[in-house]
Amino acid sequence: MTVIFLIQIVKTMNMLKIFDPLSYIVTMLGNVIFDLRVFLLFYGIMVFLFSQVFNVLGLANSQIRDYIPRPNGFGELVTYVTELEA
Repeated sequence: MTVIFLIQIVKTMNMLKIFDPLSYIVTMLGNVIFDLRVFLLFYGIMVFLFSQVFNVLGLANSQIRDYIPRPNGFGELVTYVTELEA
């Protein structure tokens, strides 16, 4: 479904190039999206790495023994209580 939607957007943009006032805007949008591919790759890598860090820290694991759910404006975040053993 998403692929079909993206193909339809590309086809629509190509059809809008027929009209002279819109051809510059369509060309500019195409160039901007083409230039953003490096940034989007970097952004995707950063999101993946942050998710791996949270996975290693155990922030997404509700099976840990000492956790306290605390709701706030961003949803329910889990705060872990650690105790130092003497």
